[in-house]
Amino acid sequence: MQVVGQMPGGSLDGAIYKTRISGLAQVVQAQLDEPKSFVVEGGRGGCGLISYWRRVAPTRMIGWQYQVIDKQLRYQLTVEDPELQGEKHVTQRAHIAESEFVEFFDHSDLEAILDQDLLPKTYASGQWNRFNPDFVYRHRPVSASISTAKLATALVAMTRRVDAFADKAGFDVGSRGSVGQ
Repeated sequence: MQVVGQMPGGSLDGAIYKTRISGLAQVVQAQLDEPKSFVVEGGRGGCGLISYWRRVAPTRMIGWQYQVIDKQLRYQLTVEDPELQGEKHVTQRAHIAESEFVEFFDHSDLEAILDQDLLPKTYASGQWNRFNPDFVYRHRPVSASISTAKLATALVAMTRRVDAFADKAGFDVGSRGSVGQ
């Protein structure tokens, strides 16, 4: 690995994490009745992630994400209105999440699946995490020793939750799992 570290652009961390996350995506896919479009990313420093999205309105998508480096299961929302992008609109995006989507962000259904592997995290009313320009999310950490099988079962449940909420919204019926539809 020292030789790799000395190569130009020299880290394989991203590729290794992307390969691992791709394997996890395959395990999740095998447990679902219909094919889904998971977003799989690697990154330097071990920041691999897998996401699943559904559009619920012209400028809104809901989804989930598992982020490897922080060991977090996230439910997330994008608020893509051009006038609500960036740091100065954090409060407005949080208000939309709170007023229109708060019930989506409930991780309690994962407690029965993950038991002690789902670590506690509480949010006060109106408290939201964010990533600019448009993400709003809430997360629960998972144990570093969680098994792949248990994690995959949780991601299947999260996928079904996203689908249930998106189907109820009725915006992208017939395009399950598509990003940007």
